[in-house]
Amino acid sequence: MKNVYYCLSLTLALTISCDKKDTNRAIEKPAALSEKTTVEPSRTLEQTADVLGGSWIAKDYLDNMKKNKGVYNNPKYSTTLFGMSFIKDSLATGSTLLYGFSPHEVTYSWPIHWNDTTGPFVYDPKQDIGDKPLGDFSLNLLNDTLLEVSFTKSGKKEIYQKADIEKELNDLFAGTYTDKATGKTVTFTQDGFVKGLPGFVQYYVQFDPDAEEAVPFDGIFFYAKTTDEAGTPFHFKIKGNTLTLYNVDAHEVEKYVEYTYTIGSEAYVLTKK
Repeated sequence: MKNVYYCLSLTLALTISCDKKDTNRAIEKPAALSEKTTVEPSRTLEQTADVLGGSWIAKDYLDNMKKNKGVYNNPKYSTTLFGMSFIKDSLATGSTLLYGFSPHEVTYSWPIHWNDTTGPFVYDPKQDIGDKPLGDFSLNLLNDTLLEVSFTKSGKKEIYQKADIEKELNDLFAGTYTDKATGKTVTFTQDGFVKGLPGFVQYYVQFDPDAEEAVPFDGIFFYAKTTDEAGTPFHFKIKGNTLTLYNVDAHEVEKYVEYTYTIGSEAYVLTKK
């Protein structure tokens, strides 16, 4: 199970490509910033590489995820890409690739080069490597955590936020809770460990509900050992300071091959301290 979700983590960090088809989900209004937001003073190439290196996620997606306290009912994003990543050392050379990705682990890449007149980085058509076209665009750092992508032809501006999607998801759970049934303390750490739930030491929040072996609702997987590949799924709901975990019932459709999943009985009611 972990291998399915680690693929996305590796995509963000190492920009590993996966051969799957993407599904566009550009439905909502484009993300927008306040008119009072200003672009920070010009940076050198080296300074830009320091900030730009890493992964960036559609800001509206992250905002909605935090608002909805989950991901299953928040599959939409208004930007052309779900996210993008850059390799810092490659950026520092002035000519590199933008790696774009979707929630389904699809990765594309586009050449960009340093242009301190219109950039700092802009699309480089001379080095195009054949991925799906985006058209001319430029990247503008609004600050250390916000990136604006401007498309020349349409005039559209999209906002991405520097973020690690796993950490953002874990932030929904991180903290100390009291188990309603036992009165005992349960702790979720920001780096994916859990203490106080009998039989479990690690957790992983389901990111892509369409991934292989995923459950078709907000799901969290718990592991008895850090080396385990297969986790035990639970459905979760977060309302206020209460985290409720429900058992998940698996129904075999094809023996050992295909299953359907439904939400079962209430397993834990945890109140954040």
